[in-house]
Amino acid sequence: MTENTDTEDAKSKGILWFFGTLTGVTLVVLFILGIWWGQEPDTFDVREQAVVYMKKSGTDSMPLGFVYTNTLAHMAEVLMEKPGGYISNDVAPPGVFLDNIRSWEYGALVMLSAGRGICSIVGRVILGRSRMLSTDTAGTLVSLQC
Repeated sequence: MTENTDTEDAKSKGILWFFGTLTGVTLVVLFILGIWWGQEPDTFDVREQAVVYMKKSGTDSMPLGFVYTNTLAHMAEVLMEKPGGYISNDVAPPGVFLDNIRSWEYGALVMLSAGRGICSIVGRVILGRSRMLSTDTAGTLVSLQC
């Protein structure tokens, strides 16, 4: 009779040990994944990045708005290619617990949205007005660069 209870205790301890180990390993993996996903991407110099893209695209000079547009494109690229992808809409761990990277993603999206809006407004102002009725001065061209 004692052997039967000892066998049942060993089986129950084995099951508890298995689920405890599985839970511990899962938590460690989620913690390491959270650290990797939670790292903010490196900063970059917008002019250097524009020069790199200019050389890659084979152009000789930077046209009006090249640095600005390249900066927006690079920000979108960094947002899409960072470890873990877009974490703000995650519903499972570890993305649920990464509140700082969500704030960074939101800030990057606001900057991209505002940048796109500014370019469209400036484009409408520059291209939408009648060229026959107005003349460009150096000051207006510099102030409307996008």
